[in-house]
Amino acid sequence: MTEALDVVERTVRNIELKGDVLYMPELLRVNGDLLLTNSAHHEEAEERFLQSIDMSRVQGALGWQIRAANDLAELMVANRRFDDARNLLQPLFNQFAEGAETAELKRARLLLTS
Repeated sequence: MTEALDVVERTVRNIELKGDVLYMPELLRVNGDLLLTNSAHHEEAEERFLQSIDMSRVQGALGWQIRAANDLAELMVANRRFDDARNLLQPLFNQFAEGAETAELKRARLLLTS
């Protein structure tokens, strides 16, 4: 897992240098997921998820935004931060008028009811 984390972090740095940030929200989310494999990096993972959510919002990428929010909400639920998870997900979930049966919206719905 260390090798995968190194590759993703190098890729993030390269993208930041070159300025081609189209896929950066998803890359930051994946980086957060990889950081979660080590319990010493949970705060860092949360920061990556927040960065992904913010960048997705700026890009208008609602699909990537809900994916990162789901990952962050799962981390919050695992840490018994139920209200934080709900406050994060509910406004995003409400923005979707279509696609209620997609995997990410089903996941969000499940997290909102836990």
